[in-house]
Amino acid sequence: MLNISTTELLIIGFLLLLLLGSKKMSEMARNAGEATRELKKAKADLSDVSQEIKRPITKADELKNVEEGETVKKKSKGVAK
Repeated sequence: MLNISTTELLIIGFLLLLLLGSKKMSEMARNAGEATRELKKAKADLSDVSQEIKRPITKADELKNVEEGETVKKKSKGVAK
C-alpha cells in the first residue's frame, strides 16, 4: 500500500490541524468514523444476504443428491435380482 511513516503522518495531521482548525478536524474524524461504521454494517448485511441465498441452493443440491442416491440404490437392487 502506501509507504508512509509515523513521522510523515504526524506532519500531515499537524498541517491539516493548522489549515482546517480543531472543530473542522473533529467533524471530519466523526464523519470518517460514521462512514466506517456504515461500511461495516453494509458488509455484514451483504454477508447475511449471501448466506441466505446459498442456504436454499445447498438444500436443493442435498435433495437432488438424496434423490439420485435413491435412484442408484433402486437400480442396484434391480441389477442384483
